[in-house]
Amino acid sequence: MPSVHENRIPERKGVNATRSLFEAHGHIVAEISGGSDFGEDLYVSFVEGGERTGVHIAVQVKSGQSFRRANGYGVAPAKHALGWRVTNIPVVCVVYDLEMRALYWENATAFLRDRFDAGKPPATIAIARSRVLGPGTLDAFVGEMSDYLEVMGTQRGALSKLRLSATRRAGLVDDAPVGGRPNELFAPVAKFLDDHPRVVKGFLIGLMMLIVAVLLVYMAPTFVSFADRIPFLKPFNFLAMLYTYLSTGIALAIYEARAGRSSRVIKAFTFGTVSVTYFVELGLQAFDSELLSSISLVWAAVVPAIVHYSLLLGALYFIGREVDRRRRVKARRLSGAYAEDDD
Repeated sequence: MPSVHENRIPERKGVNATRSLFEAHGHIVAEISGGSDFGEDLYVSFVEGGERTGVHIAVQVKSGQSFRRANGYGVAPAKHALGWRVTNIPVVCVVYDLEMRALYWENATAFLRDRFDAGKPPATIAIARSRVLGPGTLDAFVGEMSDYLEVMGTQRGALSKLRLSATRRAGLVDDAPVGGRPNELFAPVAKFLDDHPRVVKGFLIGLMMLIVAVLLVYMAPTFVSFADRIPFLKPFNFLAMLYTYLSTGIALAIYEARAGRSSRVIKAFTFGTVSVTYFVELGLQAFDSELLSSISLVWAAVVPAIVHYSLLLGALYFIGREVDRRRRVKARRLSGAYAEDDD
């Protein structure tokens, strides 16, 4: 069966947030099926006083942390650069920051024309973190885009061939109840699990912690044996360092997962370091060769460096990310785009 790309959910969140913002303020929004492939996701027709103004824009929506930059956000025009530059309908690039739950925008057509006219074709369309698009800034956005269209001149053939397609799937109807017939054998168990989610979650967490504890106890003699082979290592200190590092990594991975962020790098460093140490010792026990002994000496010297520097660099990374988060929140609040930020 065809798989669903992992970026689809955040992409849809961005498109939905943009569409909802315009429609909530009375503007007309038409969504383009497969829009990302052609460089536009939405067409927006501005409305004032219940009447269409005749002003139209196209919107390309991007979502996710990959579009963050040091001073805001950035979108690479790639194959759409020419089309966005020569279009009669200005294209606006919008980035939806999932953590900030805010939209940021830039007039891609104006940006590209300015850079190309200056002989400096850009690799990225830069979006300042102050360019927040929300309820409090939407009128200013509409005014700015309307003014820009006057500069561009009268639109020619704005949306002559806009066609939206919707697919519908027919379902088979039979005599079964809604949801299908229950399995009487397992229905009571399923009902208990459904009615007591906290019990199930607590049980699974406890089971996972028990499995990890058993594994650590089982692996401890192997790590002690490894440290015994190395003259400059103290077995107890080495074991304590390794398990502290692993525990820190597990705690951070769980926290990042709960925050909806990837923890692959954390897992790679912590579990990777412990696993390599474990299998190096197993290899020495099975094949006590000079090559493996040399490898174990090198690895024994590398492990403390990995532990210390990854913890230090990790702490600096998380501090930096928190500073960046606070700055983005501040910029969102100062923009006045969202009324709840003033509470």
